[in-house]
Formats: sequence, structure tokens, C-alpha cells
Amino acid sequence: MQIDVNSVSSVYVVRAKGKLMSPVEVEELTSYFRYLRDKKVTRTVLNLQEMDWMGSIGLGALISCVTTMRNAGGDVHLCNLNEKLRSIMKITRLDQVFAIFDSEELAVQNYSAVAH
Repeated sequence: MQIDVNSVSSVYVVRAKGKLMSPVEVEELTSYFRYLRDKKVTRTVLNLQEMDWMGSIGLGALISCVTTMRNAGGDVHLCNLNEKLRSIMKITRLDQVFAIFDSEELAVQNYSAVAH
């Protein structure tokens, strides 16, 4: 898995590419969110456009990421989920835990809308 992080309008966007299925990949992703929390970042978007697949361990990683951010007063928005990932989120009811957006732009803009 490859991870890229950048800032867009005071929102940190984490782009994950590949598969999220092993403990090593989970640690890599969750460590980015712990780093952002430690830097006092509260608004994050996880762009899954190039995420090929996610196993149950990956779902646990998502829960860990959102818990880390929410415990620090922040949040994680998800965007660009393929149909497989959307289906998994719905079946597991994680679509009720995360704000899920069709595009990165909408996920970033939602933070601005909430702030007003």
C-alpha cells in the first residue's frame, strides 16, 4: 500500500493506494492518523479512489483512524469508494459511522459547510 498526504484548504487529505489487508499496512495507515492527531490536525479526508481491496483488518484500521481523530476533537471523511467498498461499508453499517462522499472536493467542502 502507498500513502500520500497533503493539505487542501486546511483539510489534510490522505490518499491510500493498493490493498489494506495486512497488519503492516494497517500500522502504516493508522500511524499517519496518529501523526496528524499529534500535529493537532482535526479535519481529515481519506481518499480511497485507488484502494483495490480492504479485508476485515482494513475495516478495523478505518475504525481506529476515526476513533483516533474523534477522541482528539476531529473527524475522518471518506471519499471515492468503489462499489465493492461502498457495499462493504453498507453491510457492516460503517456508512453510519463515516461521512462518505463521492469526491474529494465534496469531502473537503463539507468541513467548510459545517464550520459556518
